[in-house]
Amino acid sequence: MAANITVVGVKLGSVIANLASIASFSLYIAERTSTLPTRSGVTSLNVVLHLAILTAIAFGVLWTVAELVFGWSYGAGGGDRLASGWSAVILSLSMTVPLAIIPFLYQRLTGVHLLLPMHWRAIVLVMVIAVGCHLLIYGTSKHKPNGLRERIAPSGENTRFSAGLLVGATSTVLFVGVLVLAYRLVVNPSEPFLEIAIGRTLLSCLVFFSGMALFIAFKYPGSLNDRSWIQVRGVVSGLLIMFSLCGGMFF
Repeated sequence: MAANITVVGVKLGSVIANLASIASFSLYIAERTSTLPTRSGVTSLNVVLHLAILTAIAFGVLWTVAELVFGWSYGAGGGDRLASGWSAVILSLSMTVPLAIIPFLYQRLTGVHLLLPMHWRAIVLVMVIAVGCHLLIYGTSKHKPNGLRERIAPSGENTRFSAGLLVGATSTVLFVGVLVLAYRLVVNPSEPFLEIAIGRTLLSCLVFFSGMALFIAFKYPGSLNDRSWIQVRGVVSGLLIMFSLCGGMFF
């Protein structure tokens, strides 16, 4: 009974938090005075949405190709086991390579100036940090899982609701917060730190975490224990993480 009340409470809270965080993040992007020419207002939000969709598609394609090449079957998290070791490294690169290339190609093809001169130096740092974060989450050994994900919610066991949210919070900090913060500190060090920390990093984290909490709560327990719903959750996670990263990093 107490567990059901908790789930209902999180459902209501996550709906409110999700709507509030997405609205705040969208308004922040739309109203932000950009350091780039003519790149503020609703135009910025429109570009972020384009980039999020394109990078999410590229992320999925790269990971699918990697699985075919190496004979893996991790999928979007609903496979027999989680990526770890070198497969976690490839997963990380599948996520960050699109963030390096897609915005550059988008800028060249559309004429929309959205990257600062230090983009390549900043994105290389992000790629290195992301590899470390993925190894921290998923572990360095496929034979003996030793990552944070396995310690919080061991494979082969029904994942508790609280453990699922804790995994989501940990992933949010490492995959969104750390990457956005690192990118912005390098690409534009003159930007006020509070704007980077709150406007970019914190809002990006809230969008991703509240979105995942919403999905986990409404589809619980399937969202944490049913392979089909875990796959769907992985796809939703990919879209949300790219929206959060593109919004926090590039505008």
